[in-house]
Amino acid sequence: MMNTDLYQRIRGITPRQVSSIVGESLHKGILNYLQTYNQSVEEIDYAALLFSILGDDCISNEKLQSILINRYITSGEKEKAATQNNININALDEVQVEDALLGLSKAKKRKLIAKIFNFDLDKAAFDEPSGVESYAKSVPKSYVYNKEGTKEGVFLCLHDYQKRIKDTITQGLLENSKYRGLVHMPTGSGKTKTCIESIVDFIRTRPFDEGLVIWFAHSSELCDQAYYSFVDTWMYKGDYELPVKRVFGKKKIDDEIYEHKKAFLFLGFQKFFSILKSQSVEAIKFRKYIAENAQLVVIDEAHKSLAPTYERCIDYVSQHINCRVLGLTATPGRSNETSGGDNRVLATYFDDNLISIKDENGVLVEKPIEYLQGQRVLARLEHNTISFDASEILKESYTRILDNGGLDLSHVDMLVESSHRNKIIVTKIIEALDDPARDHVLVFASSINHCEILKILLKIEGVESETIVSGTSQESREKNIAKFKDGKLKVLINFGVLTTGFDAPKLKTLIIARYTESMILYSQMIGRALRGPRNGGHELNHVIDLITNIDSLGNPEFLYSYWESFWDKKL
Repeated sequence: MMNTDLYQRIRGITPRQVSSIVGESLHKGILNYLQTYNQSVEEIDYAALLFSILGDDCISNEKLQSILINRYITSGEKEKAATQNNININALDEVQVEDALLGLSKAKKRKLIAKIFNFDLDKAAFDEPSGVESYAKSVPKSYVYNKEGTKEGVFLCLHDYQKRIKDTITQGLLENSKYRGLVHMPTGSGKTKTCIESIVDFIRTRPFDEGLVIWFAHSSELCDQAYYSFVDTWMYKGDYELPVKRVFGKKKIDDEIYEHKKAFLFLGFQKFFSILKSQSVEAIKFRKYIAENAQLVVIDEAHKSLAPTYERCIDYVSQHINCRVLGLTATPGRSNETSGGDNRVLATYFDDNLISIKDENGVLVEKPIEYLQGQRVLARLEHNTISFDASEILKESYTRILDNGGLDLSHVDMLVESSHRNKIIVTKIIEALDDPARDHVLVFASSINHCEILKILLKIEGVESETIVSGTSQESREKNIAKFKDGKLKVLINFGVLTTGFDAPKLKTLIIARYTESMILYSQMIGRALRGPRNGGHELNHVIDLITNIDSLGNPEFLYSYWESFWDKKL
């Protein structure tokens, strides 16, 4: 809710000041839309617009803090605030007092501004109840669905195709102490569940008192998802107590782990890379413990394995002579290239052992997406492409972009600021919300600024939405994802975050409003809409693809199978 005292004070804020606070591209994108579809420049309330963009905790914005102290706080208020912050004003003139206030920390400036304008700091921070439960914890218990998609049991047994993959993995892990393999399954088909079941079989069959299993992932969401899947499965199938520890995000090393030679550890790549670089006694002890005891290393989203920091982590942890390495991904490649290169290096890293979907006769399925759609495991997609002519916006750059096949930041900003393009996106979202078969919408925006632009434009049209970007706080991220999963939030907009490790069975419409030349990224985005009725999703989902007439990357079946040609089975 808008703070009345602050709003009244800054009613005269100028467009240039708003632009300096929120950034030129964000401001221009909203302004272009308002001028084209809503109102004239003279009618725009820039103070209200600023509140809409920054939200309830606007006074945490350092640029707004500076403008408030420079222009909108009286001399008397500045002197009082300086005194309260232990600044001796007797020897200072007005300009020096102002400079002293500007030199305070962001937190102190926020506090003094809050006092002047009667902000409730606790409410301003998030405007939500404290203690928001991690969205990973809010994922419902696994259920078994019959062929009609009706929930029947309380534990999700494996589908036939999953069991065939699980048996292949388990046999390899048990028979070969240096086993390497990459599990290739479509998004929405249960990669995590299948691999967890294999690991449970492996752990129960191995000697009781030896060996660590390490699960690596690049995000806390992926780590949490796998953690809860394993705990859920071990509750039903485990036959002894097994220590299970998490070391990612803010979670620290638990010294109790050293008492066990057999345990399951979920590690974040960034966290472990910091541990590798650290010379602290604790870090050295922990990495030595892992290197000496790891007997299975699992890499989630394994196409990232060859990134320098990730590869270093994997190689360090898997150096034990009897350590197996298992990866899982929907995209077993590194790039779009056709000559081999990094794609062949990845295949070699996993010993050219690609574990893919087989039919009931043990024969590799030629079209896995179509096969699983036929079994109602994956959703069918109604894929609508909206051709958007970018040549007028990008002008003289258009030909060069066609030749080079890429958009730099300035080109992205041009598209983000287009009122016509944004109108198409907003209209498609509103149309989806008006249709019960499409009214749960995930949007992949063109940039971080584009997320905020779309959120404000939807708000102008009376539609509630939330955004998730790399800078979104963990608390807000968890809250918004939980609301979307529960169906309480109908529109979720993101950039560069929800391409992996995000399952939302209620999703009905996917809008791709960003350009990418990466087949891997495009495949991951499309995959968000693939969860079918037998895995808790829908029979039919809708994909709206807003392209710029620059590139086309192919359909889901082509994308899924593309990288198999770089593995020995098809060479």
